[in-house]
Amino acid sequence: GFGLLDGITAGFYLEPPGGYLIHLTQLLLHFPLENIEKVFAATKTSLDAISSTPLEDLPNPNIGDQSVAFKRSLGDGRTFYYIAFIKKGYYSSLEFSGTGINYNDLEYIAKKAVEKIK
Repeated sequence: GFGLLDGITAGFYLEPPGGYLIHLTQLLLHFPLENIEKVFAATKTSLDAISSTPLEDLPNPNIGDQSVAFKRSLGDGRTFYYIAFIKKGYYSSLEFSGTGINYNDLEYIAKKAVEKIK
C-alpha cells in the first residue's frame, strides 16, 4: 500500500559455542518520496505486532533524514536491538539479536549503512 519500488534483505548469523544464535538482519526498501514518511511512521507499530514483549526506546542514532532505535529484552537473556532510518526514499531497518551483544555495535553498523545511500 506504500508503493514499494524495490527492496532487499540480508542476514548474517553466528552461533557461538554454548550460546544462542546471534544474528544481524538488514532490510532496505525503496519507496516513492511522497510515501516514505508513512512507512517510517509505521516502524514501531510493525515491531510491536511481532511480539508481546514491550519495546524500550533507545537514544536516537541521528542518522539519515530520520531515525529511531528500540530494544526488546526476552526473559531468557536474549536481547533484540532495532534501528530504523529513512534517507532519500529508502527505508532501512536493522535488527541485531542474541546474547552478549550491545547497542553500540548496531549503531556503528547503521551509521556505515546510511553512508552507502547516495
